[in-house]
Amino acid sequence: MQCYIINEFAWVAATFPLAVFSVSIGSIGLLLRKAWSHPVFVFLAVCVIAQNKYNVFIRKDLEVTSENAIGSLFILGVALFLIFHSK
Repeated sequence: MQCYIINEFAWVAATFPLAVFSVSIGSIGLLLRKAWSHPVFVFLAVCVIAQNKYNVFIRKDLEVTSENAIGSLFILGVALFLIFHSK
């Protein structure tokens, strides 16, 4: 685990907090019925896709199990739902 954390790319480490902050800001915008929440949710989906792409295709030491795949697909599904709901 320490080897993974030391060798992790900066963009991978940045995608998680960017996704968390964008879903928080986008949800506030959605509650306030602001039009800018849609691009924020699109940015969230890009962050989720980038992180999943790294975890599945680039990182070789992670074993992709059914639990990991279902969780990743669920998060991506929620991000896509938020995009369509904010439109």
